Amino acid sequence: MDSEDWINHKIWRNLITQTEFFIGIFAVWSSYDFIATRSKQESRMPAFIHMAFFIFAAHEPILTILKKLTFAALGKGSESIRLATYFIAPLATILICILVGYVLRKWLPNVFSILTGGRVEPTTIVR
Repeated sequence: MDSEDWINHKIWRNLITQTEFFIGIFAVWSSYDFIATRSKQESRMPAFIHMAFFIFAAHEPILTILKKLTFAALGKGSESIRLATYFIAPLATILICILVGYVLRKWLPNVFSILTGGRVEPTTIVR
């Protein structure tokens, strides 16, 4: 087995992929903590910036559901439907995540805190 076969072997490829995934999560998490603790100009940030981690954590199932519902309702044979879904589904997903995040943050702040890993204290962001 030469080096190319070793790298392309399924077990090693999966191990490398999972390692990259965890390094990426750690990098994003650490970067967010660094920026959040260093930023003293929070008032200049848009109001929805506190939803960034919630959007990151919640977007995938919502996006998948929206795409499947769109394709089920309209079909996916048309290029224009696929193109519209490509642009509209992510925007709708972000809006839904922001709406759900605000509702959780306002009425269930402890649940919101748990879902976001305590990244944003609910009492500091409720306006």
